[in-house]
Amino acid sequence: MQASTAAQISGLKLLVERNRVPEQPAVEHGKFLIVTSRKVGKACVRNRLRRQLRAIIFENNLGGLPLRFAIICYPQATERSQEELKTFLITTMKRFKA
Repeated sequence: MQASTAAQISGLKLLVERNRVPEQPAVEHGKFLIVTSRKVGKACVRNRLRRQLRAIIFENNLGGLPLRFAIICYPQATERSQEELKTFLITTMKRFKA
């Protein structure tokens, strides 16, 4: 299976993979993979970014979609505020709720 780019802003890229293989059971809830390389910053910076993204996902119930998502973080993501990250994820996920 392959993932396609759903949306991208400076510092973040969101990939989505739909369950297309018929012999695999459908996923009841969403799965998220958050990728932060060492280029993003030190461990404390990477962990804070991952915690922020996880909090946005769980607080806004974005994990209820039966899709697999990958969020790839780049160094510019640390310059984004919590609100910018939240609006990016929520507006992108609204497209997949239908």
